[in-house]
Amino acid sequence: MHCTKCTNNAVYINPTFCKQHFLLYIEKTVEKTIKRHSLIQKNDHIVVAVSGGKDSITLLYILNKLKPKLSFTLAALAIDEGIAGYRNKTLVTVNDFCKQHAISLNIVSYKDSFGKSLDKFLATTHKNTKPCTLCGAFRRTLLNKYARIYSASKLATGHNLDDESQAIIMNLLRGTPQLSARLGPQTGVIEDDLFVPRIKPLYFIPEKQIAAYSFLMKFNIEYGECPYVVQAYRGVIGELLNKYEQKHQDAKKNIINLFLKNKKKLMKLSIKHEKKVNYCNHCKEPSATAVCKTCVLLENKQYI
Repeated sequence: MHCTKCTNNAVYINPTFCKQHFLLYIEKTVEKTIKRHSLIQKNDHIVVAVSGGKDSITLLYILNKLKPKLSFTLAALAIDEGIAGYRNKTLVTVNDFCKQHAISLNIVSYKDSFGKSLDKFLATTHKNTKPCTLCGAFRRTLLNKYARIYSASKLATGHNLDDESQAIIMNLLRGTPQLSARLGPQTGVIEDDLFVPRIKPLYFIPEKQIAAYSFLMKFNIEYGECPYVVQAYRGVIGELLNKYEQKHQDAKKNIINLFLKNKKKLMKLSIKHEKKVNYCNHCKEPSATAVCKTCVLLENKQYI
């Protein structure tokens, strides 16, 4: 089968492109998303949350390529959760990639920030806590805090079309559709000086296309998943959506389009539920409650 843009053999089907035109298609999609949703402005300083996986490395590479054209600066921020046999390998990937492309990199660890690695927390004080509950809270706190410390005007994450469609369905099934108002190419409902706006330039790109892009680019990355992901609810929803899309093409894309069409309504619903921004009594970071979730988890107790 030939590429729809030229006579070369296709390397990807739907869209049917040769290597050159497929890579260009992905890069143009990212640029189009940035421009259409005003994700990056001139002179922005973008900090990219990078893990060493296909999504974040692809995002970092494309943003670095777009940097001169769109007139912004770029740096990378990696979080070392302390997952033995996994994160140490991906951090080598991140470090090597950033050196190769002359990108400034900062690494922040759970151990330095919270006193213990994720593995240690789960093996000792938090045996009954779901890994993703603990890790998600810690990671969100550190990404926002250090993006702010490193003067980011935006924090870019590698969330893709699969991630976003999963989050929308998860919120529906949990009976909290208003939480989806926080989603979108640029996230957030309530603004605060201590919150760094988050952007998702890969928002409209399916995970399988990102995997193909990183493979064709020959990025030296780890394609394995976090060992704790098997315990995550998101994984169950992701599997269900993948099976559904095998029979119903573009199902995930349709979920995203329907969500974006109704986001303004969700925003109004969310504002009724959202509490004003306070500041955690312990760490002073933004929080909807007197003590933020990270500090609650660190204390390993429930605050009233």
